[in-house]
Amino acid sequence: MKTLLQDLKNGETEIETIPRPNCGPNDVLIQTHLSLISPGTERMILNFGKGSYFEKAKQQPEKVKQVIEKVKTDGILPTLNAVKAKLDTPLPLGYSNIGTVIEVGANVTNIKENDLVVSNGNHASVVCVNKNLVAIVPKDVDEKQAVFTVISSIALQGIRVCKPSMGDTIVVIGLGLLGQITLDLLSANGCDPIGFDIDDSKIELAKSRGFKAYNTSVAANIINGYTDNVGADATIITASTSSNQPTELAVELCRQKGQIVAVGAFKMDIPRENFYKKELSFHISMSYGPGRYDKNYEQKGQDYPISYVRWTENRNFQAILNLLDTRKLDFSYLISKEIEFKDLEHAYAEVLNDSSVLGAVINYPHEVREKHSRRVVLSSKNNSKTCGKVSIGMIGAGNFASVTLLPLLKKLKASLIGISSFKGLSATIVGKKFNFSYVTTDYKELLNDKSINTIIISTQHSSHSQLVCEALEAGKHVFVEKPLAVNESQLNNILDCYNNLTEPPLLMVGFNRRFSPLSLYVKSLLEGRLGPICVSIQVNAGFIPYDHWVHESKNGGRFIGEGCHFVDLIHFFTNSYTNSVQSVGKMSGLSHIQNDTVMTQFSCADGSIASIHYLSNGHKSYPKEKITIYWDNKILEIDNWKKVKGYGVSGKNFSSQQKGHKEELISFIDAIENNKCAPIDIESLVKTTTTTFDHLNSLALTDKTLR
Repeated sequence: MKTLLQDLKNGETEIETIPRPNCGPNDVLIQTHLSLISPGTERMILNFGKGSYFEKAKQQPEKVKQVIEKVKTDGILPTLNAVKAKLDTPLPLGYSNIGTVIEVGANVTNIKENDLVVSNGNHASVVCVNKNLVAIVPKDVDEKQAVFTVISSIALQGIRVCKPSMGDTIVVIGLGLLGQITLDLLSANGCDPIGFDIDDSKIELAKSRGFKAYNTSVAANIINGYTDNVGADATIITASTSSNQPTELAVELCRQKGQIVAVGAFKMDIPRENFYKKELSFHISMSYGPGRYDKNYEQKGQDYPISYVRWTENRNFQAILNLLDTRKLDFSYLISKEIEFKDLEHAYAEVLNDSSVLGAVINYPHEVREKHSRRVVLSSKNNSKTCGKVSIGMIGAGNFASVTLLPLLKKLKASLIGISSFKGLSATIVGKKFNFSYVTTDYKELLNDKSINTIIISTQHSSHSQLVCEALEAGKHVFVEKPLAVNESQLNNILDCYNNLTEPPLLMVGFNRRFSPLSLYVKSLLEGRLGPICVSIQVNAGFIPYDHWVHESKNGGRFIGEGCHFVDLIHFFTNSYTNSVQSVGKMSGLSHIQNDTVMTQFSCADGSIASIHYLSNGHKSYPKEKITIYWDNKILEIDNWKKVKGYGVSGKNFSSQQKGHKEELISFIDAIENNKCAPIDIESLVKTTTTTFDHLNSLALTDKTLR
């Protein structure tokens, strides 16, 4: 399949071939007939991409602050790598799509194959969209009008936020695509809309359809004349501009106790004096309606009960389609241009730079509407397996894989063969960047590929154990990003699989910190210790939104997912295993957030003691990790993996932050190429994993006691 992407570094667009995405349980897979270019929004995105780094920074001051904080804590190089990775990730464009359903997920009951549907899918020949962002098109509605449904829902939601009454005088500032549709919907609602713009052609278009429309230069006189100097009941701003003029004009045009609704993208510096004197209210309408940006709604497919939320995103889609079906709306006048998808790469910027274009419809000809492969060849390089060398298949193409693992593997000259991801886009982007031979949305292709001898797993935590077992059974060496498993059942499955193999391949978990030069330096100073040690580990983990996947019970939570790093460090420094765990945690008030801010104490078999303070409620400017070790009247402190401070013993400074990722991969590759034992033995991997389970059990017991 093909999709339109924008390079965020320079704003250039290209049509990219990616494998057919998998259809998740709450998803609908759609073969595209048409998609719609929304000039206002897409022009803004295009211009952002074409801007210099300085211009990009100016537009996102909050991001700049985050970058500065990261430099302070992690150093310049890790920060630059993180920023570069963001800008190196192309952006899919478009959000108004119509096509035929070719597959539905297991949880989708109201949509079936061959239905004609609208969705907020991108400019792509096939799109995979959550069921709550898909609506069936009535049979008598023209496709070229139905493709305006999604963007029309933005205008409709702005009116719902406004809550106008029949007969209200409503000003619409900005008569582009959104503004024209807003006039239509206000009129259908029994209001008296008056439009303003600086573009005479847009004004004339509105007038030709019977609306009052004028240049913004005469707006005050017009509104005073129509309302006997009272002012408009409300102003809806649909303009897209970096100027503050729409905001200032809206305040001027509203009556006492009127309201302003922001639908477009514009500067919002409210002139306080007039706003205060008129006692105005200001509302921001959030895109298509309730459910927007809610992961439970847009990703997990959980609908809002109609008795509590009458108009959701999806129900707004349906409302527009019903108005089209009953001929109360007619969008044919909005079609300014039609483009063939094959020409889009070159015509896209031209269309957006043409101010006369309101709506540009993209046609996907029948030859593009075909079954698509789950595998796309990226490079013609020789895939043949070289004896003794590491040839890699990677499952998962997220941020950690692309920013940390793959740059190192490339430097270490590992052979990168195949890469997979569930939807295919991220794997294609990463695969091209690191010169993989092919990309696939079927990870089993990697397991069955005889030219691959090593599988790297970098996916959501709940999937690790199954993928580990399948890879081991396929005879592949395995490197899995932590954790190894998220519950005892998963761990037992891995052990059964591993123990049933006569000669199991190497199994490695990404506990990189024990391989850091700082850890090795500290370990060397501990070699001659006279007795047990005390290890205090403090992790300023930082807040992660409660709807993030890492908090889901199926993924084990944050301590199992990241706290295992530090359990492994305790085992590494003590040369022993933990034999008791006591944990307390700060409850968030949400039942599924239970190991986000915790303090845990451990005793070890050799008499050593340790603690991990894993805290999510601190400030980002404070260093993320500090490890302090007490022994024989000496103290060593690892300060955020940049230096070792010594008290009664020599410390050491390092040139940059070093968390051990490179050394970890070198050790793993060396073990494969030279037929050595795994860098971390299976007993240690298992004990670290079970200790995180002991932590959860202790946390639950403590919480029950406190209650």
